[in-house]
Amino acid sequence: MILTMFSLLKSFVKKIVLFCLPRKLQLIIGRSLLDAVRNDNNDNSSTNGEYYLLEMLLEKDQKSKVVFDVGANVGEWASTASSFLVQDAVIYAFEPVKETFQALSRAANEIIRPINFALGKENGEAIVYTSKMYAGTNSLVFNDYVGHSDKTEKILVRSGDSFCEENNIDKINFLKIDTEGYELSVLSGFQRMMREGRIDFIQFEYGGTWIYSRSLLRDVFVLFQKNNYQIGKIHPNSVEIFNQYDPKCETFSYSNWIAIRPGMDIPVSAFKHA
Repeated sequence: MILTMFSLLKSFVKKIVLFCLPRKLQLIIGRSLLDAVRNDNNDNSSTNGEYYLLEMLLEKDQKSKVVFDVGANVGEWASTASSFLVQDAVIYAFEPVKETFQALSRAANEIIRPINFALGKENGEAIVYTSKMYAGTNSLVFNDYVGHSDKTEKILVRSGDSFCEENNIDKINFLKIDTEGYELSVLSGFQRMMREGRIDFIQFEYGGTWIYSRSLLRDVFVLFQKNNYQIGKIHPNSVEIFNQYDPKCETFSYSNWIAIRPGMDIPVSAFKHA
């Protein structure tokens, strides 16, 4: 009975939307509803669950922690993260663009350590594409949609494994990656740390920038599952767990995801994707 009533209601609403509203308004309503249900295309860290989850994970206990902010920009995320940490914790904030790095350095405190190079798959040099001052869209992946042109900067790139080895870092409590399409390359540089279970939580951004790097969400599922990490999508006050890759997730809509090391608990409600 309930399913029948729901089916009738859905049919009624569908007819109203399709026959009573202009096409442009149909698309706006449809996309808005879908984004709200999926928690897609919400770049407000205070409402999309990003800061909520960060606070829950970092304040779970007050032990000293090691946090990586890869793609730190001017330090907004790092500054928020530092407010949840004890005094002797450390945030390694990576920002390769010199001008942006100078702004990041001004935002540094006793916890935030700015580092002026990028993390990637392997050690070497690369070209970073910029659009404007302090732009969050600067990236090692060319993207004309966001305004990349011929303005570039040569930068140094290190793998995460190399950096950890050189700096005697044997554990990362929280690794955040926001590199505008370069996320998969950054993750690939942490193969040893992941294989040995030395990273507790890995948050990464997914979205339209992945089109330009020709990366797929499926690629990170393969990488994480090879290392027995559990994968979830971040919602405002919960995490949606995926036991396996679902092609329906491959929307290239902006969203934040998290990988969880085996044996780690998340102090928020978690529900499994059906």
